[in-house]
Amino acid sequence: MNAIVDAAGVGPALAEALRAARNGARASVIALHKKPVEIDPMVIMSRGITLRGSMGCEGEFGQVLGFMASGVAPYARVITHRFPLERIDEALKMPARPDEAVKVPGELPA
Repeated sequence: MNAIVDAAGVGPALAEALRAARNGARASVIALHKKPVEIDPMVIMSRGITLRGSMGCEGEFGQVLGFMASGVAPYARVITHRFPLERIDEALKMPARPDEAVKVPGELPA
């Protein structure tokens, strides 16, 4: 991988993505991690990975939505599962299975 964007907030997934990164890769952490994440600094140093974090800036949300709507990037493939509200308990267990799930949104009734 040349570029990594951690938007999931699942520590083991971030650590694994960094291990899979190519030399000189860039990694951005935009997810809110609720627990500390164990990352091997030697992975970052030995591969020359640039790691940045961001909590977003005012006004960027609209720009991002426009970019996503443009169809430039295949964001639909990131959503691996969808759950209706009545199955929220099942949806909340999905981050524990990072090999199966990437993004798992809950869907509210119309």
